[in-house]
Amino acid sequence: MDTETQTAFACYVCGEAAIRSEDPGLVEDFVACADCRNRYPAALIRATVDPFDYALKLTTGEEIRFESATIHGDFAHLSSEHLKGHFKGLSHPFDRGLDVAIKQIVWCADAPGSL
Repeated sequence: MDTETQTAFACYVCGEAAIRSEDPGLVEDFVACADCRNRYPAALIRATVDPFDYALKLTTGEEIRFESATIHGDFAHLSSEHLKGHFKGLSHPFDRGLDVAIKQIVWCADAPGSL
């Protein structure tokens, strides 16, 4: 793209200034700077702006279904409002959400289907 189509914006994840010039079909390219896109899984970034059905797996083996996320440095806060804090894959509810360490995430998926 030429410079006329580039737009400055603040990264939704870290708040730093960034340039928007990537594929408009990829939401995470428009909400996160290059540093955050390199640090966090694309599906986790998408969950910060597009509440839907997501899943991730931790290094401890738990597979967690969630609906939205916010990223705070080395941690992701997962929410499941429609499930009233009942995260599929965990033994008990977390009414106010669940914080997971980014380094503990093995994989993260957008619209994973049924497990």
